Amino acid sequence: MHLPIAAFLSAAFLYGEPTSPPAGLWQAKEEGFIVRFHPCDGGLCAVGAGVPKSRTKPKREEVCGKPIIRSFAWNGRENRWEGKLSPPGKNMELKATLVSESTGTLTLRGKLLTISKTITLVPFSGSVTADCIAE
Repeated sequence: MHLPIAAFLSAAFLYGEPTSPPAGLWQAKEEGFIVRFHPCDGGLCAVGAGVPKSRTKPKREEVCGKPIIRSFAWNGRENRWEGKLSPPGKNMELKATLVSESTGTLTLRGKLLTISKTITLVPFSGSVTADCIAE
């Protein structure tokens, strides 16, 4: 009789809970753009927050205020976030995963059929101006 409750409690311990979701500003290591993580609809989202002045791509209008990461929900079984990725400057939406690495970085992977994109995000400690320039 108590077996279903025991099985449920065991499953809760087997599947990881996120220690804390990413928050604040993160920078795409190679692409250079900055995103701001925020909670949304019970999950996780990120909007484009800035582009370094020295970068010409992606363009600020392709990043600033645009939803980059949407509707991410925690998958405790896989120990990762899952949702949608809209890479800046690309008119597409990819199914994506987000993993917190032991190095303090985040790995964002998106895939649509044969198209795949991996973005490494690092914490951004600079500032972003009102006109979306990262300093």
